[in-house]
Formats: sequence, structure tokens, C-alpha cells
Amino acid sequence: MYHSNSTEEELDRRKEFYKNLNGEAIVDFKWKTFGRYYYFLIWFIFTTFQISFAAFLFPTITSFLWVINHNNIPNWAISLSLIRRISSFLLILVIIIASFALSFHLLLIDEFSNDIIYLMNLFIGLLNMSIERDNDRASYLVQKAEILTEIELFILFPFQRRWKHWFPEVIHYKVRKDVMRKYVREAVNNGEWKSDDEYREKVLKQIDMLDLIQ
Repeated sequence: MYHSNSTEEELDRRKEFYKNLNGEAIVDFKWKTFGRYYYFLIWFIFTTFQISFAAFLFPTITSFLWVINHNNIPNWAISLSLIRRISSFLLILVIIIASFALSFHLLLIDEFSNDIIYLMNLFIGLLNMSIERDNDRASYLVQKAEILTEIELFILFPFQRRWKHWFPEVIHYKVRKDVMRKYVREAVNNGEWKSDDEYREKVLKQIDMLDLIQ
């Protein structure tokens, strides 16, 4: 329980950083520069190995078992071959039986019970609470930041981490004017904007918010 609470507190603390434009700019810049390419490359390599391993694993195990059984075809191999031939028929049969079973269950029920509805409502409520907690852009950026961290630590070479065009000192980030106004207003009201007056006036003039310093 303590570990779970500490994990949630750590997640909330990290989400606070990515709720502002600084965290969003860093993650989006790294993701568009190199993160997405390495991410999809890793997925492609893992998928290729998984498909190849699954394709060769089953016949290899089958051959090994046949050698152990002195080249005698085991009963399970005959059963699997038969099931593979009639799999389409079995699927249709299962669908028909399930449809009739559900229809008879609804028609022959003795009395209406609200227990299932109560349980479903409880499940839906808990699911909505979980979704509302993590259904924001900050959670999405935290997940992208974790992926970028693993790529930087385990995939990139040391000389790649020193590339200035991948890890620049200054990042120019484009945002919508309404988002910029909201962020600037919160920063000014909370006293978090520590830049000089000349630069502040220049920025506020560009986004038509000079009323904040008047």
C-alpha cells in the first residue's frame, strides 16, 4: 500500500511538470526529432522476432516430440489435425449454440434481479474514476517521457547524446495563441514569470495581453 501511494504521488508530481508548456515542448521536440523513429523501429524488430519465433517454435516442438515417441504419430497430433480441418464448422456451431442459450436464458428467467445491474454500475463507476484521473494530456506526456528516457539510456550511443540538434540548449515551440494566453495569465498571476520588464512587455504586446501589466 505504501509503495502504491508513493508511486501515485510520484506520478502526480511528474504530471505537474508536464502540465506547463516547458515540459510539453521538451517531450514533443524529442519525440519528433528521434523518439518516434526509434520507437517504431523497436516495435518492428520485436514483432519480426515474435512472428519468426512463433512460426518456428511449433514445428520444432512437434518434431522433437515425434522423435521421442520413436516416429509414432501421437494422438494429440491427429486430434489437432482434425480440429484444424473442422475449425470453421465448430466456430459456427458454437455461435449458434451460444445464441440459442442466451435467448432461452432471457425467456425462461423466473424473476428480474438487479444484482447484475448494480455490479455493472459499480464497475462502470470505478472505470470512469480511473479514466478521469489519467485522461489528460499530462498523463500522455508522462508516458512519452518514459519511452524517451529508455531510448536515451539504452538505445542511443554516447556520441548521439552530444548532438546539439537533438539536445539543443534552446527550443522554439509553436503553440496556439489561446493556449499561450492561458499559460501567460497563470504565470503572471502566480508570480512565476521572472523575466525582465522589457521582454515581458514585448511578449504581452505580441499576444494582445498588455492589460496584465497596466
